[in-house]
Amino acid sequence: MKAKLFLVLAGALLVCALVCGCTDSQETTGGSMPAAPATTVTPPPSGSAFQTSTSYTPMFTPQGTCYWKVQVDVVNVGTAAATNVRVSVFLVETATGTAGQPKSELFSRFNAGERKIFFKEFPVECSRDYRIEVAIDSD
Repeated sequence: MKAKLFLVLAGALLVCALVCGCTDSQETTGGSMPAAPATTVTPPPSGSAFQTSTSYTPMFTPQGTCYWKVQVDVVNVGTAAATNVRVSVFLVETATGTAGQPKSELFSRFNAGERKIFFKEFPVECSRDYRIEVAIDSD
């Protein structure tokens, strides 16, 4: 009896998760999410320049809330290394244009041609649309 009740509750939870869309894996080019195109930041005098791309996976917590696991891929497409590179990731609510607090990754040295991939997690409202923006600063 307890096993049947557990299966019914687990099935109901799975249906709820699928309905809210928090278990689907998507990239920023899919669904109603606007594409987060690769962008090139204006090169600083050192000769470094960065190209970024992002993707996200909506996740569902056991407590019933949603969050996005964001993957950021950054490449130094310039001709020189950069130092003290700060990559800031923003989650912007599409309807209002409101950006939340950025989450940053700091790299002390980023060589020409080098690629860095990292992940950040952002709490979200399951029913709202967001876009990912990336800003890069360096010495």
